[in-house]
Amino acid sequence: MLKRLFGPKEFYRRVMNVTIPIMLQQVLIMVVGLADNIMVGQLNQDVISGVYVATKVLFVVNFLMFGAIEGASVFFAQFVGADDEKHIKQCFNFKIYAEILACIIGFVVLFFFGKPLALLFDNEVRATIAVSYLRIYILCLPAFAIFYSIASSFREINKAIYPMISSIIGLAANIILNYIFIFILKKGAVGAAIATVIARYIEMAFLVIIAMIKKPVFINNIFTNAKIDKKLLKIMTIKSIPLLVNEVLWALGQTILVYAYSKTGELSSAALSISQALIDVFTIAIVALGNGIAIIMGNTLGNNDIPEAKRQVWYFSTLTIIISLIMSTLLVLLCPIFVNFYNVGDDVKSVAMMICYFGAIIIPLLSINTSSFFMIRSGGFTAVVLIFDSVFAYFIQVPLALILSIFTNLSLPLLFLVVNGAELIKVFIGIALIKSGLWLRNLTNVAE
Repeated sequence: MLKRLFGPKEFYRRVMNVTIPIMLQQVLIMVVGLADNIMVGQLNQDVISGVYVATKVLFVVNFLMFGAIEGASVFFAQFVGADDEKHIKQCFNFKIYAEILACIIGFVVLFFFGKPLALLFDNEVRATIAVSYLRIYILCLPAFAIFYSIASSFREINKAIYPMISSIIGLAANIILNYIFIFILKKGAVGAAIATVIARYIEMAFLVIIAMIKKPVFINNIFTNAKIDKKLLKIMTIKSIPLLVNEVLWALGQTILVYAYSKTGELSSAALSISQALIDVFTIAIVALGNGIAIIMGNTLGNNDIPEAKRQVWYFSTLTIIISLIMSTLLVLLCPIFVNFYNVGDDVKSVAMMICYFGAIIIPLLSINTSSFFMIRSGGFTAVVLIFDSVFAYFIQVPLALILSIFTNLSLPLLFLVVNGAELIKVFIGIALIKSGLWLRNLTNVAE
C-alpha cells in the first residue's frame, strides 16, 4: 500500500526541481505583497481598505492574463514530453498573441470600469483611493504579459529557476521602492502603485535578458518564425476558451464573495485584507505543487506513458495532503504574530485572526481540489475543468454567500467558514473525476 501512496526518490527529486523554484518565487511575491500590505497599513484604515479594494478589482484582470495562456500551457507541457521543438515554439507564439489581447481587455476594464467596480466593495472615499491605484497599475500590464509568457514557458521546460531569480530582483526593487514612495516621498497608495509598476518592468527586463543569454528552445528564431499551424491554432483555441472563461469567472466569483463578506460590517475590508494576505502565504506551497502537477503529468502524458501518469496520481495526492496539513498548522501558530504587525484596532485584529483559524480548516479541502484541477487540466479536459471550478462556484458558493450575507446576521468569520466549507462537496466531485480516468490523454497527435 505504501508503494502505491509514495513514489520513488527520482519522482520526489523531479517534483522538488520543478516546484521549489516556483514555490520560492510565489513565496517571495506573497512576502513582498505582505510587506506592501504592512507598509500601507501604517498609514490609516481608509488607505488599507482602498488598496485592498484595488487588489480585488485587479484579481479578475490578473486571472484574465493567467487564463489567456492556460490552454497553450497544456499543449506546451505535453510537447516538451514528446520532445517536439517545432510545436513548442508555436505554443509560445500562441501565448504572446493571447497575452496581447488580454492586455488590451485589461486596460479597458481598469481604465473605464475601475470606479464602478471599486464602489461595489466600499464607500466613495475608499473607492477613490482604489481608482488612484488602478490608474497607475495599468501601466505594468505589458510587463506582466511578457514576463508571464516567458516565465510559464521556462517552468514547462523544467527551468523554473530563471523566473525565480527574476522575481527576486523585481521583488527586492519593489520593497525598496515601496519604502521610498510611501514613507520618504509620502505618496501613499499612489506611491505603492508606482513602486509596483517600476518593479514589474525591472522583473520583466531581467527575465528577457536571461532568455536572450540562455536561448531556450521556445525563444529561438522568435522574430523570424511567428506562425502557428492552422490545425494546432484551432485546437489550442478550443481548449483555451474554457480555461480562460474559467479563470475569469472563478476570479469574478471570488470577487463577488468579497462583496458578500463586505456586507457584514465596517471592519470587513480591513480584516479581510489582513487575513487573506496571511492565508495566501500559507497556500503558496499548494499552488506551486499544482503547477508542478500540471508540468510533470503533462510531460508524462505527452510521452504517452499512461501507466506512469496513473501512478503519479497517487503520489501527488499523498503529497498534497501532507503539505496541506503542515501549512494549516503553521498558519494557526504564526497568524497571531503577523496580525500584530498591523496598525489597526484590536477588534479588526480579532476578526482577522478568527478568519485565519477557519482558513486553516479550509486549506486541506482547497489543496485537494487544487490538485484535482491541475491533474484534469494536464490532459486537456478543459470543459470539465470549467464545470468543476466555476460552475460549482456560481451554483453553490456565490448564492450561499449572497443569501447568508443579506438574510442572516452571521459574523464575517462564520460566513467565511460556511461558504468555503462547501469545498468539501467539490472534493468528492474531484475524486470521482480523477478515478474516471477520462482525462488521461496524449494531446500531441493533434498537430499531426
